[in-house]
Amino acid sequence: MVVAAAELLGADLQIHPTPARPPSPPSGLVGRRTWIAVAVALVLLGAGVAWGLQRDINLSATVHCLTVCSAS
Repeated sequence: MVVAAAELLGADLQIHPTPARPPSPPSGLVGRRTWIAVAVALVLLGAGVAWGLQRDINLSATVHCLTVCSAS
């Protein structure tokens, strides 16, 4: 009797069990995250290259100054 009443109540309220697996994110969101990750990687790579080039220029200027200054 109690089970039948619960089934009727569930049918009247249109209560349905939730799916067992969680819903997957929309495919657009996955693609967007991929593009963001690629953009961040490129920015970091570019910053590292720029830092390395700047450091190389500063070191060569220092070596040049030491060579010229000590020669005179």
